[in-house]
Amino acid sequence: MNISALNIPTPVTTELATPKPTGESFERELLAAREDTAVLDPETAKTLRKTAEQLVATTFVMPMLAKMREDPFKSDLFHGGQTEEIFGQQLDTLLSERIVAKADFSIVDAVYRSVAQRAASAASTSNTQGVDAHG
Repeated sequence: MNISALNIPTPVTTELATPKPTGESFERELLAAREDTAVLDPETAKTLRKTAEQLVATTFVMPMLAKMREDPFKSDLFHGGQTEEIFGQQLDTLLSERIVAKADFSIVDAVYRSVAQRAASAASTSNTQGVDAHG
């Protein structure tokens, strides 16, 4: 049996709305980001990354979880009782930090790059200025 004889249309593929980064511009941006943060030691970079994750967690994810907790259609079947009401905010904090740490939020990367670039430029200017020992 010949497939072309069945008149089955071939599927049409479309490009994504946001093209994947390729070529020289992506490579330049990646190298620039690495050069800006290369001045930082690994421990500082790790601290800055954790800080960026905490900022995104408290700014974006925690309010969404808190709003979901206020759902008017709560069921007694899935309600945690008084303990959930008392410790709900702590649970939201813990869940939001875990969500941001495990998910790939591009805003975390943007915040990290911004803070790392500022820290790297501050570190490089403080190294070039030296210490004024004469007051």
